[in-house]
Amino acid sequence: MRTLRPFLVLLFAMALVGCATKNPFPNVTVYGSSIKIYRVIDSQTADGVPEVVVSGASVALNDRSARYRAVWFDQQSRPIETVVSSWTEMTLQAERPFNLRMVGPGAHARRYQVEIEVL
Repeated sequence: MRTLRPFLVLLFAMALVGCATKNPFPNVTVYGSSIKIYRVIDSQTADGVPEVVVSGASVALNDRSARYRAVWFDQQSRPIETVVSSWTEMTLQAERPFNLRMVGPGAHARRYQVEIEVL
């Protein structure tokens, strides 16, 4: 029985990891549980500047304050210090959809990470 216990613990841990839901939008981090993200669209403007649109909805029964930002990274995966990475305040209307559009600081931006925080 003593040698069986570690095996059972390992089997249980593997089952838990296997049942974990994978985030379908790895470039979007949500702090709080009152919103659901449905779609993320990456594109570029005509002059090559990256942009992203995040579509989602509030699942809260009341209006909630929130803020969001996109942190942009260069070719070496270093964060680009820019005003476009500042937090933007918003109100999430109860049980209503929303769209967030963020434009990169320039064509040198290669990657992004969107953060949404429900306050």
